[in-house]
Amino acid sequence: MSSRLASDVPRSGLSFNPVNSVKPIDGEIGPKIEMTPEFREALELLHSTKQNLFITGRAGTGKSTLLHLFKGQASKKCVVLAPTGIAALNVRGQTLHSFFGFPPHFMDPKDVKRAGRNRRAVQELETLVIDEASMVRADLLDAMDVCMRLTRGVSEPFGGAQVVLFGDLFQLPPVVEPGLNEIFSQRYSGPYFFDSNAWREMNATCFELRKVFRQGSDPEFLSLLDRLRDNTATREDFARLNQRVEKTEGGAREGLVLSTTNAISRVINDAEMDRLKGKARCYEGVVTGEFDPSSFPTDLQLVLKKGAQVLLLRNDPSLEWVNGDLGKIVGLSEESIQVEIKGKRHELTPVSWERYVYVFDEKAASIKKKVVGTFQQFPVRLAWAITIHKSQGQTFECATIDLGNGAFAHGQAYVAFSRCKTLSGVTLRRPVRPRDLICDDRVRRFHESARTHVGKASHS
Repeated sequence: MSSRLASDVPRSGLSFNPVNSVKPIDGEIGPKIEMTPEFREALELLHSTKQNLFITGRAGTGKSTLLHLFKGQASKKCVVLAPTGIAALNVRGQTLHSFFGFPPHFMDPKDVKRAGRNRRAVQELETLVIDEASMVRADLLDAMDVCMRLTRGVSEPFGGAQVVLFGDLFQLPPVVEPGLNEIFSQRYSGPYFFDSNAWREMNATCFELRKVFRQGSDPEFLSLLDRLRDNTATREDFARLNQRVEKTEGGAREGLVLSTTNAISRVINDAEMDRLKGKARCYEGVVTGEFDPSSFPTDLQLVLKKGAQVLLLRNDPSLEWVNGDLGKIVGLSEESIQVEIKGKRHELTPVSWERYVYVFDEKAASIKKKVVGTFQQFPVRLAWAITIHKSQGQTFECATIDLGNGAFAHGQAYVAFSRCKTLSGVTLRRPVRPRDLICDDRVRRFHESARTHVGKASHS
């Protein structure tokens, strides 16, 4: 960890002139965004320095918004990567494995070679942005470092390129498959990116966003979330949370359930669909080119009924709704569906999601995105229930949290609770227990160390 404050990082000769607010970029972030002092300082670091950065913050602090702002304004040769297909789709970037040509298994640095088909892009990129860094395993960050040093012919970390990680380590962790535990424990002290050799060598500066937008109207709930985040919740906190346990069971379900597993979500959605009278209609999506089914944002065969509850998956250009809003199907036709959103009826038609790869354009001497696949479907998903994992990054007015037999992953319960704007918007299927709050002590220690290295604006 760098001992320098973010505010002490030397600036290059590049100029950056922030404004008080900015409009959405490519329809990705919805309404006009307030340019806070934190955003100004972070964007100046991103635009005007070559410093390696870890940009973090609690849920709802605008990490994704900041990433989109930087991406839309960047003058550097920049690529934006993510550890999963869905995360890459959300940032309109590419997966880490796809960009570097890595196989989907444990990466031994000794086996890493120069980049293949993406060699020119790897050689020429100036800034590598990695979203959802909490899910990036140590071996993957090391493999990227080795590949970039070899491909660029430079012995500095990541071949001298700037590396910027976005994420919250208190949210969903990297996945280490059961068969990898032994070999992983022999090479690393833990699975997180900060356990990698690359992290120790890259001299990164941590920048923590502290202004929370999501729960800004409920400061008491925000304080409670902080204690859930680092597993310091008190008896009084649990008592307060458990006042939100639902009083009745059975009957038709209203609102959204956040569940721990796909199986629970599927059972709830199937049961609620069966309750609805009327004929179901199946809409067949269209896939072209290369588009991994695991990255489909909704069902290829989307089955809907009148009365079905759905989650909106794209922002409306006129801002009548945003990605993550709930709606109710009120009409189905051949070419469109009618959805009631916030009491108003809207007609939706199919939209297209694009899968990108980065390529180097020799003529323009720049890195560009190339569309290699598309997925076309109505921008909705059945949503009486979704998994906590799939809810990451979303904001809901209200939700019912179903922890089932218990949370089983670091940060899982915190992600669920922090989706809601207020405590009054939270309902529990059962009382929450101390063992539901899983927090890796190593993450907490890393965070405590990192918090001493944030910029001036983060303290204002």
